[in-house]
Amino acid sequence: LTAHYLTKSTYKLSKNDWCVIHAAGSGVGQFLVQIAKKIGAKVIGTTSNEIKGELARQSGADVVVRYDQLKTAVKDATNEKGVSVVYDGVGASTWETSLSVLRTRGTCVFYGN
Repeated sequence: LTAHYLTKSTYKLSKNDWCVIHAAGSGVGQFLVQIAKKIGAKVIGTTSNEIKGELARQSGADVVVRYDQLKTAVKDATNEKGVSVVYDGVGASTWETSLSVLRTRGTCVFYGN
C-alpha cells in the first residue's frame, strides 16, 4: 500500500521517468522498484550491501549502487540531468545526496522517517 501511494499520489511516476529508490532491497523498496518498472520508469536503487543489491536487481532495478556511489551513478545514467524523483525511506544520512541528484524541479519524497 505504501509503495502504491508513493508512486500514484505523492509523486505520480510516469513512463521513462528516472527515479532513485533508496533501500531498494528492503520490503517497501522492492515493491517501489516493481511498481516503477511496471509503470515504465527507469530505476536507480541504492543498497547497503551486495545481498540487498541482488534483491533490488531481481525486483527489476536498472542500476544498483551503494549509497556512496549514487551521485556518479545518477550523472552517468541521466547524462548529468538528474532524476525526476527520489523515494527516500532512509532519512538523515541520505538527505543531502537525495536533493543533489534531482533534476530541475524534481521531487524528493521522504517517508517512514
